Amino acid sequence: MFRLGHHAHHAPAVRPVVAATPSMEPLPPEPVQSEATAPPADLAAVWVHKAGKGSEQWVRSCTVQQLEIYRLRKRLQSLTVLVKFAFLSLSLFEEPCWHLRCPECEVKYSWQVPQLPFWASNGAEILCLVYFGISFWLRELSLGVGSRRLYWHSIREVLVALSLADCLVASFNTHGIVPGIFRLCRLFRPLIFISVSKFVRRTVNRLWRSALHFWDILAALGVAVLFFTWLAIVVFSRSEEGREHFHDWPEALASLWVLFTTANFPDVMIQSYTETRSSFFFFFMYLLICLYLLNNVLLAAVYDAYKDQLKEQLCKFLRLKSTAISEAFHVLSEASPEGSSVIT
Repeated sequence: MFRLGHHAHHAPAVRPVVAATPSMEPLPPEPVQSEATAPPADLAAVWVHKAGKGSEQWVRSCTVQQLEIYRLRKRLQSLTVLVKFAFLSLSLFEEPCWHLRCPECEVKYSWQVPQLPFWASNGAEILCLVYFGISFWLRELSLGVGSRRLYWHSIREVLVALSLADCLVASFNTHGIVPGIFRLCRLFRPLIFISVSKFVRRTVNRLWRSALHFWDILAALGVAVLFFTWLAIVVFSRSEEGREHFHDWPEALASLWVLFTTANFPDVMIQSYTETRSSFFFFFMYLLICLYLLNNVLLAAVYDAYKDQLKEQLCKFLRLKSTAISEAFHVLSEASPEGSSVIT
């Protein structure tokens, strides 16, 4: 008879086998609309629009939010033009600065324009300045890194800030920041209009650059007028002509400048010509040198300088147009196996 031993053999414990599953990595969050990249076709459309304007201030890649801000600026263009001319035309309907110091004085305009109360004109000016500030901010947001800040941009921001501060102070004190008979915001108003109007700004730039090419002729004309002014004071010092038209520098300069426009000719020389016939040669030399010589040379120099500026601006426009079209192609193109860029 067999006896089972005390130590019995037990079957090994079976462990459950778990099938290995691939590690599940979390998916990246989908970008929100403001952080999503704008479609290349929309970016290329903006570049083509910039080409038509002769501008290269845009980017190759931007967010959808930046593109929407850019489109908002373009939709507000009509309103911006309206605000600019309304801002400039406030001078026709507001109280004159001297009337603010003398309220009891009566103000009458010959064309019978209705006059706005001070609080209305000042409030309208504040709204226009705030709108300009918002448009500057939208410009920086819409262009992003493609924005180019020129000296005009800094000037207009400073002018708008000072004018807005003057209007806010004038809400409590009608004299504004600067005490006196003039308001600082009204002094800056035409400068602000020039700085926010692109077409006017470009015209002023052309005129300034053109003036650098004919300032010497203009200076020669001024020197000639001053020389004849001094000569007239000396020559007619003891005559009735001198006591009436050339008794001092301001009067003599005014008489000869009016003679330059021929508005007082020959009245200005009749009296001296009656007394001394040789005085005719003074006026003859003055008109010959200043009016018929230097004035025509100045006119030719101004025309030539302005024509050169127009040519330079046209060349710049064509260059920027070509650059913008190239950028539009770059946004839409892809690298081909041959190494060239193609649009598929």
